Amino acid sequence: MNWSKDKAARFEDQLASDEARRWKRAWITTLVAVLLLVAAITTLISLMRGNPQDFLETARRKLAAANNSEELSTKLDYATQARDAAERASALLGDSPTASLLIAGALAIRKDDPHFLVDETYALNDARSKIDPSKCKTFDLLQAGTAFFYSGDNILADQLLTEAFERDELRAEVLNPLIQVRYDRGDEDSVLALGEELAKLEPENCLPWVAMSYVFEDRQALEQLIATYRELLKRDCAEQDLTRWKLIERLIEVGLAAEAQQEWDKLAESFPEVASAKGATLAKLLFLQGKIDETQEIIEEILRKNPESLDAILLRGQIATAKDKPLEAIQDFEKLREVDPTHPQVHYLLGQAYAKAGMREEATQELALHEKLSTALVTLHGMERYAAKNTNNAAIRLSIAAKYEELGLLKIAEYWRQQASAIQSK
Repeated sequence: MNWSKDKAARFEDQLASDEARRWKRAWITTLVAVLLLVAAITTLISLMRGNPQDFLETARRKLAAANNSEELSTKLDYATQARDAAERASALLGDSPTASLLIAGALAIRKDDPHFLVDETYALNDARSKIDPSKCKTFDLLQAGTAFFYSGDNILADQLLTEAFERDELRAEVLNPLIQVRYDRGDEDSVLALGEELAKLEPENCLPWVAMSYVFEDRQALEQLIATYRELLKRDCAEQDLTRWKLIERLIEVGLAAEAQQEWDKLAESFPEVASAKGATLAKLLFLQGKIDETQEIIEEILRKNPESLDAILLRGQIATAKDKPLEAIQDFEKLREVDPTHPQVHYLLGQAYAKAGMREEATQELALHEKLSTALVTLHGMERYAAKNTNNAAIRLSIAAKYEELGLLKIAEYWRQQASAIQSK
């Protein structure tokens, strides 16, 4: 065996192996360097473009701030910032339901800007079309739903807030705007149910009691309305003077003279200027207590200052009826009927006066109209509220006109028809 030759071969093999390892290490080092460079460039680009989740969080905060702002310029400024942040997130994420929701909510608020652009309208419609409530966070649904409620889009607001409500998260926070949306949409049963729940969750919150009072007022559910006013007075709610005055009026209406007097004394003590301006209410209370002469003195004073005071005319007619002067009462009640044919008492009182005067046919007609009107007004109030919120809806106005025509109130029916015609002619 030639050991020298074999040793040389092994040496050459070792050199070749070492060279191969060096090239391998060089390639690995180069590859790692390239990968690190790519990662660094990617990180740098990402840092320059921003984190989409950070943009979404900024959009959330700014949209919430816009919803909570009362001053218009501040509200619009926050909405613009929310839109910008959400659009940057959308540019990084592509079609993101969350970004679309926040963009739409921000632009809905910006519609109040006198300089709202046509391009923004297109952007709003585009963002709306990409909203998928099931893929959005509850907080985002709450803020966007609130924004759409403030902008008057109760249908989409209801959809978003209902999705949030069904998740049983942020329950009280969602209930506050949802109750208002449901009331504006005329869903009074829902308002009562949701109001009761919110009242339990937030015992000091005035909103559920205010909303429920609106429903009971629309329905002329006087006992429930009285109870609701009492709940409002237990809390530190706004317009305590107005609430107490409304309570007194309802107590008088149901004939609770002693309780009405107690509340009147509280009103006179806490808000003397308000009490002095409510002479008609005091006159109603005195009449309920049978103090006819005192009532008449106040009524005469009111009519000297304002001959067209409907409350005073009504009371003067009631005094005439009480003094067995039905013809004088008829004059007052007919005048009131002409001015306010949907007054909740006028047809009943006029029917009574007709009966006392021996005018049985007229009495029967008025009392029958009183019965029909008492039932119909609940429906009509809801329809009229819906019409007020939907200013371009001719169909609801024609429906209201038809209802009034059924009641024989043709002048009011014609008023609603004219409104519908004006909308249709645009």
